Amino acid sequence: MTLFSPGSTQQIRRRKFVMGSALMLPVVSATRLAAAASSDTQEGLSTLIHRLQAHYRTTVNAAGAEVHLRSQAGNGRWADIDLSSTANPAWPPEKHMHRLRLLAVAWANPRHTLSASPSALTGIERGLGAWLQAAPRSVNWWFNSIGPQLALMPVLVLTQGHLDADLARQARSLLVAPDEVPKAQARGQNLIWYGTQWLVRGALAGEPLEVAAASARLQAELAIGGAEGIQHDFSFHQHGPQLYTGGYGLGFLMDSSQIATWLQGTPWAYDPNSLLTLSRYALDGMRPLVRGTWLDWGARGREFTRIPAGVSLPQALRPAIQRLSTLVAAHEPALSAFAGYLGQVGQGLVGAPVVENRHFWRSDFMVHQRPVVYFSVKTASSRTVGTESGNSENLLGYWTPMGCNYILRRGDEYDGLPPVWDWSRLPGTTAPAFVPRFEGLLRHDERFVGAVSDGVDGIMAMHLKTAHVRAKKAWFFNGDTMVALGCDIHSESTEAVATTLNQTRARGALQAGVTLLSEGGGALALEGWHDGLHYASLDGQKLSFSRQRRTGDGRRINLALGGGTAEAELVLIAIEHGLRPNAARYAYAVAPDTQTGTGASRPSTLINDPAVQSVQWPSDGLLMAVFHQPGSVMLDPGTRLSVDSACLLMIRRVGRVWRAQVSEPTGSRLELVLSLERDGKQHQSMTVVLPKERSEIGRTVFCKDIPAV
Repeated sequence: MTLFSPGSTQQIRRRKFVMGSALMLPVVSATRLAAAASSDTQEGLSTLIHRLQAHYRTTVNAAGAEVHLRSQAGNGRWADIDLSSTANPAWPPEKHMHRLRLLAVAWANPRHTLSASPSALTGIERGLGAWLQAAPRSVNWWFNSIGPQLALMPVLVLTQGHLDADLARQARSLLVAPDEVPKAQARGQNLIWYGTQWLVRGALAGEPLEVAAASARLQAELAIGGAEGIQHDFSFHQHGPQLYTGGYGLGFLMDSSQIATWLQGTPWAYDPNSLLTLSRYALDGMRPLVRGTWLDWGARGREFTRIPAGVSLPQALRPAIQRLSTLVAAHEPALSAFAGYLGQVGQGLVGAPVVENRHFWRSDFMVHQRPVVYFSVKTASSRTVGTESGNSENLLGYWTPMGCNYILRRGDEYDGLPPVWDWSRLPGTTAPAFVPRFEGLLRHDERFVGAVSDGVDGIMAMHLKTAHVRAKKAWFFNGDTMVALGCDIHSESTEAVATTLNQTRARGALQAGVTLLSEGGGALALEGWHDGLHYASLDGQKLSFSRQRRTGDGRRINLALGGGTAEAELVLIAIEHGLRPNAARYAYAVAPDTQTGTGASRPSTLINDPAVQSVQWPSDGLLMAVFHQPGSVMLDPGTRLSVDSACLLMIRRVGRVWRAQVSEPTGSRLELVLSLERDGKQHQSMTVVLPKERSEIGRTVFCKDIPAV
């Protein structure tokens, strides 16, 4: 049967590809082209097809295939699916292709009741014919060139050689290569989806040059530092300079490792350098964000408002890490250890897959992983996109990039809370009691947002400035302890402003001072304990502790969640600044309870004013400071440290030297000067050369040791 005329859109697009192939060939190395022309190509194509078939046959559950086959009409359609719908975000026609995928998996599975069933194969052919005839379109481009194609690929691979040849050819033409769509659509994980379609299309057509070109294009996306994709700090960007490691970046890692496994040992195998980059992304970009069943919500964009189905994201990640451990021998020990950790997730595992402090300077994000506690801070600057709201997702996420500070020990502390959360009181944020609505990309036009880290401890700081509140905020991480300082807090909002220490699921007792709070209770105190964590005021302001049961509807945050009421008992810990605060401030610390952790000792000195925010730790001779302007602090009773520019600084006494790290987040300086005075006299000075490349702005600079007196 012929469903398209010779001048159809799909055939015209294919002709453009064939005519343009000569222009695309230079991206494929001479070695790969020679390999593609050799006798190994047929064996390689056969290997690739067999691997694709094995993958699709074993990774898709065919449950319900019989029901769908029985309910399919003679014209290949289903009565409950409107193929003419253009709706978004849930596009009904996509279900049609998903059902065909189930039928194909059942037909190809020798253990299924529909195995090799002529009626199932007829149902697949009729369904494909109905799709081609209807040519469904969505208002969302993703559904037109990616979503259904991801379901179509297993249909065509599993039934190869058994479908009507003309029908198979026309259906194969629906698969889209990266150069057949606007460039803005083919980046990051979207490029991987397009590249996979290209790879499968070439394999099905027996075209080794297409497979070679697809492999080269997929590997090119593994390069570091593109507009989207893997960044220089091994975070992942999608939809602009937006942190998406745990969303699109998770799919990128899983899909890329799978494709590399499909192509291993063929003429189109991934280059070792490409695999090393992917492995480093797994270890340096993904691993720090995992804590038990937790994959940090701050790195998931709008996707964290989705409810995961089945296993947690860290559990779903494990096969990708196992694949990489066999592909990258140089990183096998670290990858195997990470895979082992992920294998214990879901079995009550508590602990860190890696112990470190990591600053993602390209994404305004910091993670502090310790054996007994996990902290992260999500911010946004003029260099990044804070978050996004799209496809009716993340409808209440305005405050998430404004200093959201997650605090965990296990990884399940926030499970299921988005439908019931008070979204104006997110952990770590300073905000009035309302949530502004926004559409698309959310930006924060402030340059002084950044961090400094030595890989063990670190500081995160931001100048917060929105239409509703402004403040200077800083977080200091040392050992198991986090100190948070805020000052210069102003707001003209008609709603009360508060800084939230935590809003988490109630687990066990909540004690405020000497008061044990029950559900519906509240108290003010200088310190409190909950779920193995100790919260303490450091400046005499009382903390507000409350425990209450809340209900909510998931459609408040994500229309795709549907109806239904969620319920949870929450603990909320905050510092109230009241209406229209003027120069308000806060200072608090969070650490594991002394019975469960070995938190660093309390800081000996705090400075919390608009010029400088600093913390000194007597236990390890460490000074941590955020200079909002040129200034100075005392290192010890006789030694003063000065800087000639706004910056973030950590300096630690190690034997007879001071060891320092600095960062300058705005990119406005090429160097800064550190000076030490002893008893009022110049003792030592150092000029620090700062990064000048755009991709390195805000990165920590390790200074030369400064001799101590």
